[in-house]
Amino acid sequence: MKYLPESDWKKVRAIHPVLLQRMCKNVFQEVEAISSKASSNYHK
Repeated sequence: MKYLPESDWKKVRAIHPVLLQRMCKNVFQEVEAISSKASSNYHK
């Protein structure tokens, strides 16, 4: 495992909530895009 200096870790922890929110938003947008293309055959 690589070493992460404490100063860098503190910066990452500070922006973690924002990054988590953006990631979740992107995942839900992808799911929505895929599900909107669904045909009448839901198994596919």
